Amino acid sequence: MKNGLTRACNGPSACGVRPLTRRVVRQPVARSRIHRLGSSVSLLVLALLFSFTPGGPFDPAGCPSAGPPDQNAGLLTIEQGALGNVWFWQGDFMPAEPSGCIRPVVRELRIHHLTTEDQAVRHGDSFSFYEAVHSPLITRVTSNARGFFEVELPPGRYSLFAVEGGLLYANGFGDDGIWPFTVRAGEVTELQFDIDYLATS
Repeated sequence: MKNGLTRACNGPSACGVRPLTRRVVRQPVARSRIHRLGSSVSLLVLALLFSFTPGGPFDPAGCPSAGPPDQNAGLLTIEQGALGNVWFWQGDFMPAEPSGCIRPVVRELRIHHLTTEDQAVRHGDSFSFYEAVHSPLITRVTSNARGFFEVELPPGRYSLFAVEGGLLYANGFGDDGIWPFTVRAGEVTELQFDIDYLATS
């Protein structure tokens, strides 16, 4: 469904940003929709909490008229580490008549050593919200108004979380951990971090 959407910007030059000059590797992340089967009460409480957060998910400003936001890979300045986009998905994305909104958002991101399920404390019966993560915290980075972030990292395996309403959010899962990604020597790994607990698909 998401892969079928047309980008609003057709390449870095169309977005007014310089082309890439470094080796960038796109990192696929296994996605899970299991969290949509979690407690409706928990989701309602979270929605009410975020609805009163300035600039939070219920802020209608900045929603594009159609399609996802522009990609930001052309803003790359680092030689090794990770870059990516943080997008908030809200509304109906069912294939018949999708009417949801996708917009870039400012979020604090926390990068931990690769984190397994037994190193994280889930929030209630949610499959994407966590109250605590007990693996070593490597660094923090904040996406900008375009949803763009980049961070220098040594080679290794990591997990990515976003701070959302006082909790930690990650909806991607791999065989060896929560929202895993890899950084290799001399490469920049490109990530797409979607916050989509208020979207239906």
